[in-house]
Amino acid sequence: MPNKIDEVTAGRLERVAPRAFRLFGGAAAAGAGNTLEAAGGGVQQSSTSGGLPNAADARAIAEALKLESARRAVTGGVAGRDTNIEADAIAAQLVARANEVLAQLRGGGSPGDVSADGAYALESVMRVRGRPALNVEGDSIEPINEQKHPGSEFWQTFRSDHENDLVGVASVTGAVMVKDRMGIQPNWVQGTAWLIKPNIVMTNRHVLFPPLGGMRLARRVPGATTTARFKTDLEVTIDFSFDDRPSVGSLTCPAREVCFVSDDSDPIDVALIKLGEPIDPAQKLLTPLSISSGSDDYQYIYVMGHPGKMPKVPDNVLAVFGTPNERKRVSFGETIDGGTPGPNEFMHDASTIGGYSGGCVLPFMKKEVIGLHYFGDPLSGNRAFTAAALRAHPVGQFL
Repeated sequence: MPNKIDEVTAGRLERVAPRAFRLFGGAAAAGAGNTLEAAGGGVQQSSTSGGLPNAADARAIAEALKLESARRAVTGGVAGRDTNIEADAIAAQLVARANEVLAQLRGGGSPGDVSADGAYALESVMRVRGRPALNVEGDSIEPINEQKHPGSEFWQTFRSDHENDLVGVASVTGAVMVKDRMGIQPNWVQGTAWLIKPNIVMTNRHVLFPPLGGMRLARRVPGATTTARFKTDLEVTIDFSFDDRPSVGSLTCPAREVCFVSDDSDPIDVALIKLGEPIDPAQKLLTPLSISSGSDDYQYIYVMGHPGKMPKVPDNVLAVFGTPNERKRVSFGETIDGGTPGPNEFMHDASTIGGYSGGCVLPFMKKEVIGLHYFGDPLSGNRAFTAAALRAHPVGQFL
């Protein structure tokens, strides 16, 4: 793994320094005398609690790590290792490293110089401060568990009161699934897309045209820069059922054509894909999502996405986050004030990693999309294009 977070790594683990500053507090005094009460291994605090990483965070991280290690042991993944001792040591190291990074930033260090291990340390603490990413289980959402999601008690009511809406949004959000027709590599998920019309989904341009050597899924049509054709050596489908449901009845549609993709120089990173009929004729797509036409300011939001696999992440760090398996999750968080978002964007702090690109952002209070998630940046946090920007853009003709 490179020492600094390069663009490829950034695509897998979105960088976290601004969110950490917001959550932990930018000044050293923010953590002075701050103690968090732990119950059953969980950190009892609200989603907006600050204070520097501390022993309570370490206990919560260790519990999460032990839970994941136990799960992996069932499959033979950690035989011969004392996972309890290992978990406590790793958690202490992560908390110590997180504090080192924060001290570096408070001293004037650049967020761009935060190393990969520093970013993982910050993210591991933030995960136990109440930014859960819950599995979608078909017609239900994974319950918030004190051990698996420490510090997330604040979101219990949001999950229970809005579960039907979450399931409904999940049902029309799918994985951009790619198959190599030559059989050289296994199928993979390249991003997330969601239904805006009965046969059209929205995603990001960079899901189709990833930077820096990523697999390009399509080629632009000469003379028509906002359309593209899928490459013939790849089979691209949108799988709306790629989640953790107990029994999977596949709802998958072929991606027929790219009916719109913003120009490479366009600051709005968006693409639309026209779908064919479901491969299983017994399956039917549900009602598309509507994109907000208002300008209401919402605080609590969620993002639907497909977290990508991270084969290069060390086992001990992977255990802290669980095992991203590309299957659908919903991440809870808040919009962020301040920073330097562009005029067409807003920031949020929901936990996202590579694979969430193209995901929809919705408020809990209204079942309308308010943003298209597209990026995580070390200087400004997670970013999403506003619904107003999408409607004002040429892509708005399709909405």
